Amino acid sequence: MTQDKIEMVVEEYVRTRFRVQADDVVFGREVNMWENGYVDSAGVVELLAFLETTFQIKLSEEAFFDPDFTNICGIARAVHREVERRHVETAC
Repeated sequence: MTQDKIEMVVEEYVRTRFRVQADDVVFGREVNMWENGYVDSAGVVELLAFLETTFQIKLSEEAFFDPDFTNICGIARAVHREVERRHVETAC
């Protein structure tokens, strides 16, 4: 799965689950979702569960606490790395 596809899946989930309006001009894939109030602490737990279930991965604490993990693009990069790592491990 490409990083772009992961971004689309994550964005769709966030927009739906956290009721981000389609005409919200502030929201975007590079926006810090925590600082801008789109996702709260309970929402982070829900988002992590969604990511791990949807992409069949286990995100490390390192990935979760990475400053890059605050927006959709950064989350997609972390998920993509983990998906690729899992793919390499299962191919061996």
